[in-house]
Amino acid sequence: MVKNGVKTGRFYPAAPAERAELRQGFGFTRFTVLVPGRFAPEKNQLAAVRAARHTPELDFIFVGDMDSTVGQLAQRYKDRFRLQNVQFWGRRWDMPELYRAADVLLQPTIAENQSLVTLEAMSSGLPIVTTDIPAQAELVTDGQTGLLVPTDPRLLAMALKALAAHPERARQFGEQARQYVLERHTLEQCAAEVARLLHGAVSQQP
Repeated sequence: MVKNGVKTGRFYPAAPAERAELRQGFGFTRFTVLVPGRFAPEKNQLAAVRAARHTPELDFIFVGDMDSTVGQLAQRYKDRFRLQNVQFWGRRWDMPELYRAADVLLQPTIAENQSLVTLEAMSSGLPIVTTDIPAQAELVTDGQTGLLVPTDPRLLAMALKALAAHPERARQFGEQARQYVLERHTLEQCAAEVARLLHGAVSQQP
C-alpha cells in the first residue's frame, strides 16, 4: 500500500512569533480545538459538538461544508444547547495557517482510510485527539503523538481537557507528531514509493 504523503514545507509548526500573530488574527484567545473535514456521518462531527458541550472552557472551530445535512444538524445542536464555544467557519483555503494557530486537532471519525487531515495536522506540530479505530491507530501513537479514545463525547472531552491542562505534554506530542511525518509520510517518500511500484510493474511486462 502506498502511504499518503504531506507537503512538509507547507504544513509545518509555527515559530512563537508567527503563532502569536496567527492566533491574534483568527481571534484565538483560549485553548482552541480544530475540527476540520467533510461533514458526513462517518466523520462524526456531532460527537465533537457534544464534546464541546462538556468543555465550555475550550473553543471549537469547525471547518468544512457546513451546508451539508450533517453540517446543518451540527449547527442545530449548537443552537439548541446555546453553545458559546462552538464556531462553524465553513470551507477554508487557509488550512496551513489554521493548523499552526490551533492547539489540538480533534477527529472523532468512526470510519477512515489513511487520513490526510490527520497527517497535515501532525506535520504542523499539532497533537491529535482521535478515535481508536484501526486506520487512526496506524497514524497516531497513543501517549506519544496524541490520544486515542472511544467515540464517546465525554471521553473525547476528557482527552481534550487533559491536553489543555498539560500544555508541555501537548507540545511534546506535537513535536513527536511532526517527526513521525518527516520519517514516514513526506510527499517525496510517497512519490518514491509510487515510482518503485510502477517500475516493478513495468519490469514484469513480457
